[in-house]
Amino acid sequence: EDATKDLVSAQDKLQKAQKEYNALLEGTSEDSLSKEVEKKLAELEGAKTNLENAKKTVEDLNQQKAECEAKIQEALSNVESTKTAYEEAQKQTSFAKTNLDAATSNYNEKKAIYDGATNEEVKTEYETDLVKAQNELSAAQNNLNTAMQEQAQKENAVTNAEKNVTSVNQKILDLEKQIESKQKELDAFNQSIRMQKKH
Repeated sequence: EDATKDLVSAQDKLQKAQKEYNALLEGTSEDSLSKEVEKKLAELEGAKTNLENAKKTVEDLNQQKAECEAKIQEALSNVESTKTAYEEAQKQTSFAKTNLDAATSNYNEKKAIYDGATNEEVKTEYETDLVKAQNELSAAQNNLNTAMQEQAQKENAVTNAEKNVTSVNQKILDLEKQIESKQKELDAFNQSIRMQKKH
């Protein structure tokens, strides 16, 4: 924004210098004319310096755009890798659910046998199986909880990666607008300087 203001200001000064320079050529003393011409030439040089600074601003913006375009490839690649990790996490969750279903079924079966036993010796024997089944059920529940947490983290990673792509794309669009605006100003300023040189 400051560069734009400097460019517009320099262009105004250049046009003013052109008018004053033309007016001077229409009749002044040689000494006075020489001094005024030197002054106007100095102003013109200042305007050219401002133009060069504005050009550098455009170059910097183009450099930023190039960097963003490189980042967008990296960001898109990151989206793909996070999606792959998420899909793998979904498979692990599905696997953990299957194991939990099997462990639940096994526990229910062992408990039914244990509850149905009337002989104490047999019941004691079944109790070992029931405890084992209960431990397996608890482990399966823990595994599912862990898998679901992992899946949620991977899902968040995908969301963040996609947001990053959107953010970088928006930055590129913003830079393109700035570059277009600056380029128009530079073109107009270059035209103004070419007209000055003709006189």
